[in-house]
Amino acid sequence: MNVIKFICVIVFVGFSSVLFASSGKDIFERYCIACHAQSMAPMFGSPAAYDVDAWTDRKNDIFDKAVDMNSEVANLSGGDKNNKIIELLVKSAIEGTDKGMPPMGTCMDCSDDDLKNAIEHMSAAA
Repeated sequence: MNVIKFICVIVFVGFSSVLFASSGKDIFERYCIACHAQSMAPMFGSPAAYDVDAWTDRKNDIFDKAVDMNSEVANLSGGDKNNKIIELLVKSAIEGTDKGMPPMGTCMDCSDDDLKNAIEHMSAAA
């Protein structure tokens, strides 16, 4: 009977990591830190974690590209604009970038929410 309980616990722990989004800090520390750490970001051309100015530039760039592709996006403001920017950054993380970020970064098991949490964590002040 103890073996069955042990197997159930192992299965639950395995599935719970898939079913529930991890915190942005956890994802950052496990998968993103190699390229987004303040000491490494300049080498990779990536915005450094907690560098609000670098993330503001990245957010503005991705929003400007979206406006170029769909002028209706330009009418967004406030929370709607911020939500669109985060959506675009998550899409960019999923697809990878031409600057060298591989698709999904290094987190092939991350959900969209995991990536969103990591982006929100990295783009905030420390």
